[in-house]
Amino acid sequence: MIPKAAFEAAGNSSPGRRLFGRLLKRSILRTLAWLALGCLALAACTSESGSGFRMVSGPEQPRTRAAGGSGFTPAVTLEPTMPSTDADSVTQALMDQGYLRLRLGDFEGAAEAFTGHIEEYGGEVSALLGRGRAWAGAGEFDKAIADFSAVIELDDEHPEAYEERADALIAAERPIEALDDLGQLARLRPDDPTAYRRRALLYIQLGRPDIGEREIERAVALSGKSAFDHYVLGLAKFGLRDYESALASQNRALDMIREQDLGDGFSAAVLTSRGETNLRLEKHDRAYEDLTRALQLGGPSISVYELRAQVSYSRERYDQAAADYALAIQVDPNSARLYNNLADSRMLAGNLDLALQNIETALRLDPTFATAHQTKGEILEKLGRIDDANESFDNAAELGFSADSVESPEE
Repeated sequence: MIPKAAFEAAGNSSPGRRLFGRLLKRSILRTLAWLALGCLALAACTSESGSGFRMVSGPEQPRTRAAGGSGFTPAVTLEPTMPSTDADSVTQALMDQGYLRLRLGDFEGAAEAFTGHIEEYGGEVSALLGRGRAWAGAGEFDKAIADFSAVIELDDEHPEAYEERADALIAAERPIEALDDLGQLARLRPDDPTAYRRRALLYIQLGRPDIGEREIERAVALSGKSAFDHYVLGLAKFGLRDYESALASQNRALDMIREQDLGDGFSAAVLTSRGETNLRLEKHDRAYEDLTRALQLGGPSISVYELRAQVSYSRERYDQAAADYALAIQVDPNSARLYNNLADSRMLAGNLDLALQNIETALRLDPTFATAHQTKGEILEKLGRIDDANESFDNAAELGFSADSVESPEE
């Protein structure tokens, strides 16, 4: 989220311009930390587990939760192998069926197969771990956590159980518990930087970039500095408001991506972070170029559209800002916040009738959205409807809106 001062630097401190400081409920920095968790390969190399199949890590896809939070669902290729067990042919069939369905992405079918085995033969590490992975793939994170916890009760030295329970906890937005599991993973795999990288991202997400910086340096000490490490270090430096250092890390990450061919998704994430850094440094042209390129490489993204709108807003190009909010709404048509932002931008562009329509939509989606009531009041005031404007201002105040309650960038 952009600081209030960044938008007042041009000398315009109108109510609409002040209002923009409250338009994003969540820092783009934290969104990028979640995205980075999605981009991180959860296993640096192929690992063999007691479950009887090999996990081959692949790129992970960010998962946007309906409630507005962010998580991710790991995209893994599951290759069935013969279980290392002397179980009878029925057990063999159930276990093989679970592995095969996991590989095919039929997570509910896999869970059913593993459940059949568990009901017939009792819980054991391989079946519980397999079912936990199936539940996680199906988005049933509480069930996945329960199965991984059962594995840990049977074997409290099982690194995959801690690692994958951490995945499920992150996706369920329980980061503090995930930190504990990643600490156990670091203990069990002291030479593997994976746990430190992921702990770094979680600390950044939790608003502690200082600890995030320390954790990523621990990862670097084990494996050298990769493009991903430069990216995460850039996020940490950004969180510490050391924007020049953040920019240097982001530039290095992009150079290494080109050298290592790490894929468009990761490139889009780094370009997004560099775009925000350039915006903080008031390098608006470069910021806009980075964000446009991020959209070209990564596809439609609410966060990138919103961030690019902020670039246009800071340059007083309100029509451009409105165009990006309209694109973001195509991705999430049920966001009151996005409609509020669109209304605010159109109001400042002088499109008052359209702005009024947009803010009415925002309030239909969320009648208790105090900022939207304030925006409506400003639009009505500009239309000369003073009594109606005062009613909207009163509604905003009753719902807790305050002109002094500008959210800080790192909150």
